[in-house]
Amino acid sequence: MSRIAKVMGVALGGWLLASVGARAHAREVRVPILFDHALLRQRLVQQVYTEPGESMHAWQDEDDCNTLVLSEPRLATVDGRLQLKSKAAARAATPIFGWCLFSLEWSGTLEVLEEPVIDPQAPVVRFEVVDSNIYDAQGEKGIAGKLWDLAKETVAPRLAGVTFDLRGALHELGEVLTTVLPDDDAAWTRAVADSVRLAAIDPEDGGVRAVLAFDLPPRAPAPDSALPAEGEAEPALTPEELARWERSWQQWDAFFTYIIKRIALDADPARAEELRAELFAVLVDARLDLLVALAPTAPGQPDPVRALFVKSWQRLTPVLRDLEPSLPGQAGLTYLSFIAAGDALAALDELGDESPLELSADGLRRMARIVGPRDEGDPLVYTTEIDPQLRELFGFGAPIEPPDDYPDEGPIARLLGLVVGTAWAADGPDSALGKKLHQWVPSPEDVSQYLPLVRELLVQIGGRTLDAAKLDRPFAEVYKRAVLATAWQESCWRQWVKENGRIRPIQSAVGSVGLVQINKNVWRGVYDLKGLTNDVAYNARAGTEILIHYLRDYAVKKGEHSATGNVDNLARSTYAIYNGGPGHLRRYRDPKERADLKKIDALFWAKYQAVKAGRELDVAQCLGGSPAE
Repeated sequence: MSRIAKVMGVALGGWLLASVGARAHAREVRVPILFDHALLRQRLVQQVYTEPGESMHAWQDEDDCNTLVLSEPRLATVDGRLQLKSKAAARAATPIFGWCLFSLEWSGTLEVLEEPVIDPQAPVVRFEVVDSNIYDAQGEKGIAGKLWDLAKETVAPRLAGVTFDLRGALHELGEVLTTVLPDDDAAWTRAVADSVRLAAIDPEDGGVRAVLAFDLPPRAPAPDSALPAEGEAEPALTPEELARWERSWQQWDAFFTYIIKRIALDADPARAEELRAELFAVLVDARLDLLVALAPTAPGQPDPVRALFVKSWQRLTPVLRDLEPSLPGQAGLTYLSFIAAGDALAALDELGDESPLELSADGLRRMARIVGPRDEGDPLVYTTEIDPQLRELFGFGAPIEPPDDYPDEGPIARLLGLVVGTAWAADGPDSALGKKLHQWVPSPEDVSQYLPLVRELLVQIGGRTLDAAKLDRPFAEVYKRAVLATAWQESCWRQWVKENGRIRPIQSAVGSVGLVQINKNVWRGVYDLKGLTNDVAYNARAGTEILIHYLRDYAVKKGEHSATGNVDNLARSTYAIYNGGPGHLRRYRDPKERADLKKIDALFWAKYQAVKAGRELDVAQCLGGSPAE
């Protein structure tokens, strides 16, 4: 089941236990942490069953004639107690003059029942043995039972040796709270941080639940912000307000990107590919959410970071549940501290208008330091430079080299062949096509010359991307058609448009640019933003790379072709992800999907079918030309 984040609790909606406690003058916020059986078993193996084959020499006498070996622990919850069962192998013999005579071998099962308790001296969860028995295959005690009667006083403390020291987690939570609560009352904030405690521990189905708690004493209400009088227009945003808003979302994006990369680096190599695909999906979805918060529409709107945090946290916790089994003990506790802090912040947000939560830069920075205490640099630095580590972690490989320069040639210079000496990227095969298409805004009169060049560019670049990916043939054919249909859907095969007599790159209201409309905010760090904007060949290379990533690692891997019985539906699924993020994998076949998204998917499907029929040059219709004969 869960791993570390389940350790922290189930999804946000289910894990906030209560908000108003028994204390007369304070609101108690409680956050459960579930140490599930998988985690408890891992700790048993790390701390107790440390010999080969997940075993331990539970007991042996001084003559080594009588021994008891336990192995392969299994856990369950029975009647409110933690049940530990182990395979048991015993030997009983009589020591005579250094010899073990009359030896008998036996195997069976040891059962131990334990109760979790909180250490009275510290916030440490430990386990007390309350009952135990050893049985043969027929459920009888026999010889091994007599051995256990002799050995259990020595062995029982070892079997109760699993502990969870939560002092570090509570300290980190307290320190995070000092940075995310209002700074206008230091004494109040310190009182909240100092109240963090381990409040309860109880067995439950699936594991053992601990409860962290802290108190929110009452505060004086904040003064109401001045509102414009009825009928009075909202004042315009000041440059300072816009700068503050931009700084806030950029710090959030930098923080979340850092966290995703840190988790990907810590993933078990055996499961890294699977976990990293899930993490990348979370990152893309978080950045897509960010697009709606890129600019406020009125003064006094709430900082976007709080809502972004909660939504992204809901997506991230299931991935973190799967991460924990691959982590050694100390790393597991580090993530426990991180997720406990995140769960607490989400719990504070659940208080709604009464919540004192303010996700400041210092608060985000403090959370980042929990998972990367030795990482150098500021985790909140926002940059648009290509991040080779980000590309490598998420399967994109070495960066695509952008052009060194972008000529401002215009159509006349292009036609006259006057452009010389420009350092275009790549002496690659698409360089000549890129030059021909640079700043070409097709008109109805020249569309018949323009479109074959774009088709050649897309086929050429898509083919090279496909060769590197080594897709199976049926999937490769879907991909080649999807490349042409996506560029048709996104831009009508255009990189540039003319507005007010000036040629400029085609760009959407939310910052998606060029031939295949790649969003500069979503794909920062993965691609060169100037290349996406000013080089049609670079834009095409990035788009084909994204498409094959979504096709191979999401649509194919999730089996959309098998689920629907139609391999072409991989294209529909891939485009839905391209348009809306990995969470849209199956939207094209969801009867309850929003009407606007249904329309988008229907338009793409029509284009894909036209491409499959060999009519891709029908794209001419959206450029004012005539469909191909």
